Amino acid sequence: RILIYGPPGIGKTTLAAEFPNPVFLQTEDGTPAGTEIVSFGHLQSYRNVMQAIGELYEQPHDFKTVVIDSVSALQKLIFVEACERGDDKGNRKKNIEDFGYGKGYVYARNIIMEFIEAINLLRNHRGMSVVLIAHSKIERFDDPESVSYDRYAIDMHDKLVGEIEREMDA
Repeated sequence: RILIYGPPGIGKTTLAAEFPNPVFLQTEDGTPAGTEIVSFGHLQSYRNVMQAIGELYEQPHDFKTVVIDSVSALQKLIFVEACERGDDKGNRKKNIEDFGYGKGYVYARNIIMEFIEAINLLRNHRGMSVVLIAHSKIERFDDPESVSYDRYAIDMHDKLVGEIEREMDA
C-alpha cells in the first residue's frame, strides 16, 4: 500500500497511472490532460466505492493496481455515509458534527475501517497493489527546539489520518 499526497497539479495521478496495470476508483471528477486511465468513473457515494471494490474482488480481471483518487474526497463520502447510517439508534444526521461531542468521527472511523478492510482483501487475496492519493494542506509546525516552519500534511480529519497511517504501517 502506498499513500501519495501533495498539492494540486504536482503529478500524483500521473504517477499512479504508471503503476502496473492500474484501475482507478475516482471519488472526484477530473483526470490530468494527457493521462489515460481505466476507471469505474466518478464514484459519487461510499456505496459506489464499495461496489467497485466488490467487483474487483469477485470478478475476473487483469488489473494489478487499484488507485483510490482521492481519499480526501472519499472522506466526504464517508461522512455522508455516517450521517445516513445514523447513531446507535439509527437516528440520521444532516452533518457529521450533528452527532455531538465528536461522536460523528467515531462512526466515520468505523466506516473507514470497513474501507481499509476491503482494500486489504484486494491486496491480500487478489494480489493487487493499493495506491491511495490524497490532497495536502499546509500546517504550521512549532518546534520548541528550533525555528517554526510550515509543512505539508494530509488534507483529512486528524482521527481518520491516524487510522490510515496506522494501517499503512501494519
